[in-house]
Amino acid sequence: MSCTLKDIANISGMSISTVSRALNDSPLIKEKTKVKIKAIAKSMNFEFNANARSLIKSETNIIGVIFANNYYNYKTKTFYSTFERYLIDEIEKNGFEAIILSAFNVYTKNSNIKKIINGKKVDGLIIVTRDITEDDLEILESSNIPFAFLYYSPKETNKNANFDNCTFYIDNKKSGVLAAKYLHSQNLKKILMITKETDIETNYIDRTLGFLEEAKELNLEVTTSYSGVLFEEGYNFAIKNLKEILEYDAIFCQQDYGALGIIKALNENNIKIPEDISILGHDDFENILNMFSPKLTTIKLPFEEMSLNTVNYIVGKIKKEKRSIKKKFKSIVIKRES
Repeated sequence: MSCTLKDIANISGMSISTVSRALNDSPLIKEKTKVKIKAIAKSMNFEFNANARSLIKSETNIIGVIFANNYYNYKTKTFYSTFERYLIDEIEKNGFEAIILSAFNVYTKNSNIKKIINGKKVDGLIIVTRDITEDDLEILESSNIPFAFLYYSPKETNKNANFDNCTFYIDNKKSGVLAAKYLHSQNLKKILMITKETDIETNYIDRTLGFLEEAKELNLEVTTSYSGVLFEEGYNFAIKNLKEILEYDAIFCQQDYGALGIIKALNENNIKIPEDISILGHDDFENILNMFSPKLTTIKLPFEEMSLNTVNYIVGKIKKEKRSIKKKFKSIVIKRES
């Protein structure tokens, strides 16, 4: 019968988790304890494989990237693929390979995070989704694999989660403030803000809060619509409310897709942008913005900067190097034609 971690734990008088960490050279375990546990493991002919804790440090030279399961949905593909492009580029620059996975198996519903950690298939994990369960968080916390959360904080769905030290995020409230300040600077005072109805997507919640607070300070007149921020939602809203829309100086749509839908609807009805009304988007999806005229003025998310810092954090952890890392980011206005 093969030797197990439990067997080593019983003989050493240590817990299974201590044995596991010692065999993986965890810095949390004293050197004296590591030597003792490794000696016991060797005397018992402890066998090592890809799915077991190893006496030898196992390096895959792979960094895993976990996206939401709606990654391939056309409604979210542009957002995730923008991060994907910069993440893969930076991972490969650092001499690693990247593998892309969804948060869970579509058919079995089993966690891919659990699978990839238990299988020791990666040296580090970058998580770009809010689809994180409490079990996933516990597995991440108990593993010796470096991990980071990009854009989404685990607090969005797990209020008690505390991973601020490895979360790379945008200050969405300041993005809302920035949008209000920009419109005010253009002498646009009567604003229609379009967002979506949500009680968990803090990016929209915080943007709305920041915008409304700053608009009040600047004496802007704001009407808020929760009609949605997708392309077809923006287009349909504009078609149904053409007369009312023209009462405003500007529209701030909290995603580029919705703003582009509005532009299409207004173009079809010979409403001139920005002469008749100005349009401001959010995100700056460069690959699709050039397909529309006039070119959309928008609040740019720092996709590249966020990706670079997240990868550098993970690589630094893997290589046990101290690196200068930024974790909180700000948006900027990209002024174009709308």
